[in-house]
Amino acid sequence: MVKTTQELGLTEIEELVKTKIDVFEPDDTVSKILGELEKNGGYEAIVETDTKIGLITIRDILKVDQPNQTKLTKFWKPLSPVTTSDVVKDVAHELIERNIRALPVVKNQKTYGLISQVDFVNALIDCSDLSSIPAKNIARITPITIDASEKVIEARNTMLLRGFSHIPVIKNEKVVGIITAKDLVHTFIVPAIRIGKKDFVVDRVSKFPGNVSDVMDKHPAILGLEATTYEVVKELYEREKSACLILNEQDKLYGIITPRELLPLVAGTKTEEEYPIYIMGLNPEDFLERSLVESKVRRTIQRGRLIHKDINEVLINIKKKSREGNRTRYELRGRVLSPTKEYNVSTTGWDLLIAFDRLLESLDGILRQTKPEPIEKRRRRGRGRS
Repeated sequence: MVKTTQELGLTEIEELVKTKIDVFEPDDTVSKILGELEKNGGYEAIVETDTKIGLITIRDILKVDQPNQTKLTKFWKPLSPVTTSDVVKDVAHELIERNIRALPVVKNQKTYGLISQVDFVNALIDCSDLSSIPAKNIARITPITIDASEKVIEARNTMLLRGFSHIPVIKNEKVVGIITAKDLVHTFIVPAIRIGKKDFVVDRVSKFPGNVSDVMDKHPAILGLEATTYEVVKELYEREKSACLILNEQDKLYGIITPRELLPLVAGTKTEEEYPIYIMGLNPEDFLERSLVESKVRRTIQRGRLIHKDINEVLINIKKKSREGNRTRYELRGRVLSPTKEYNVSTTGWDLLIAFDRLLESLDGILRQTKPEPIEKRRRRGRGRS
């Protein structure tokens, strides 16, 4: 189904989420996760505990020396997940602002899948309006390059130092390929091999030997300055590449386009004014619970701001009031502030998330029923008091 980038931005991410994934624990070894990433072609994988959820990426693994002895706990990053009902443009903004490639996704308080930059780029294949955007307008110009004769270890060090996962390869001032973090990890950091019921660890070749030309992708995605952004997306999608190189009229490197450069097209322009949301009383270690709650609050306030555009602060306080056996009774109070008005709601309940939903339903009802006073009327009333 053909969409515009604006329509894609308003789509719920559940349509794009990658759900067929394995979930790992911090005590798993890098060797174990490597086998899964190589099998499914992924760049990142989910790691979770009872209270935290996060990711480990190929570039994290690039730091590892002994994959069969190194546990994920040293490298994985806990993150606040998004929910399946979040929309594409909001999640894209979060990836851009936090400078990350992917986020875990939850549904009904349970891990549901993974959403990454690549999933957004694949969805862009249906957006024909990209044909009006020249690829050169979004390309990262004069990217860092490496000579084909350089040692592989130099490419690896550059990726770790500069935070890159793709480096164009040059020979005699001409593009001859591209080297990626995936190339290095899957060539030199080898996972355990399963034979029957036993795992046999194959040691990786140490110190990343050889030249870049031995490891690079010799057939990268390449387009000229006249290419459109839609042609870039099509090239990445059909050839399953993670970067496209743009050459100038002299066939020299002009720029590079990766999912990072395409993501702003999905996110669009963020016109919504930021406002703080304070939620007190949640377990600070429970990333999953906090993410669910914050997402629900923000959606409620976004609806309320269609009428009350001057809402500028939200405060929610959660208190434990009593216990009966293994159950805890909660008291929730919410307050929404604008320069001229304050809206208050409260509720209690034994199930925190159910009570939270009830609180937000009450708040949503108040905000929909209460219309702001016209500005002109306020001005006349203010003159009457002077």
